Amino acid sequence: MAPTSIDGTEITGATIDGQDVSEITVDGETVFTAIPDSTVSRSDDNKSTGNNNGSSLGMAFKSTKEWSKIQAVVSAISTDLDTAYLYDSSGNVLYSTSILNKNPGEEFTIDYTIQPDTEYSIEVDGGSIGYNGSESFPQTNAEGDLTLTNTSRDGDFGAVNDPGGIVTIGNISL
Repeated sequence: MAPTSIDGTEITGATIDGQDVSEITVDGETVFTAIPDSTVSRSDDNKSTGNNNGSSLGMAFKSTKEWSKIQAVVSAISTDLDTAYLYDSSGNVLYSTSILNKNPGEEFTIDYTIQPDTEYSIEVDGGSIGYNGSESFPQTNAEGDLTLTNTSRDGDFGAVNDPGGIVTIGNISL
């Protein structure tokens, strides 16, 4: 992972020729990233939806920092997923990406700038979505900069009781 601090001081961005940049790559290797080095996770799956009837399921979250992109990890018993979505708190799809070839435990990237103190949800649809039937919210990571705030279905935060489809949100391998 590229450094996010110099001599213990956190780097939150860089400017090159007057342009803000969040990542610098030299010869194909990332040598600087302003993407926070943190994640937040829920408990492992203990149930599965079977066929999810076309709905997307996931988790709502909020960060205290800006992210130029963010990742999520497919939960343990989610299978045959189709698409991952990023929703805003009004239920609008901000970004979507195919996750057809992603297996449980694999990450995918949401290439969209996450603004601080704004609630979003990452959701998945397709096949069978694993979930945890005994989760409570909010859940904040040890760094205090990333919080799972609620469950979500089809961009409606809190619409279901159990979070599903993804188990971790944050910087998995950026």
